[in-house]
Amino acid sequence: MLRNFSRSSILRRGGILDNWLDNNRCVLCTNATNTNPWCDACLGSLPAWTREPPRFPGLDNVTIGYRYEYPIDRLIQAAKYRRNFLLATAMATLLPLTDNLSARTVLYPVPVSKWRLQRRGFNQTRIFADSIKRRTGCSIDEVSIHKRSWLKDQSALDARARKRNATKLFIGKFSGAAAQHAVIIDDVITTGATVSTLARLLRAHGAERIDVIALSAVT
Repeated sequence: MLRNFSRSSILRRGGILDNWLDNNRCVLCTNATNTNPWCDACLGSLPAWTREPPRFPGLDNVTIGYRYEYPIDRLIQAAKYRRNFLLATAMATLLPLTDNLSARTVLYPVPVSKWRLQRRGFNQTRIFADSIKRRTGCSIDEVSIHKRSWLKDQSALDARARKRNATKLFIGKFSGAAAQHAVIIDDVITTGATVSTLARLLRAHGAERIDVIALSAVT
């Protein structure tokens, strides 16, 4: 059963989560789970996204797994800010899939800046994309879109500033046309500014259908 952690306890315990995952224990309750990082009880208690997904400019479809609420929010923060690779890998198993994914689909994980990548050691959306690739046979393109390091990170801005910042945040370096079916992979959707900007960039380089798969979204 999902344990009622305090507001910051998941963050504090980030350093020992690796041991639980290595020993096939549930991320949240630490009960044995065979090979799954989530026991059935905790998995069923997660805040699943049950409403219609939001609509954003330039996107054909948005698929969201969970509401950005406890404990999903704490898990994402622990993986990113405690630099917990195995926790990010465990969360990747929670990504929802859509029926139209195929070998011709190309996944575009939301990029992080070079500074953030060096500091964290990984891009969690690339880990998420790897999980989807293994399950569906899609390919991944993480070299055609880059994030500028000198602009403020979206998480530090309010909704209006996010929209202004996002228009300058990413740059395309496509060697050819973008995939006809492009799927943006994100961990958290807040205002939709990031995914909408990436969609415009992909559309400008030839993408015909652009979807988003996100682990969570702010309600």
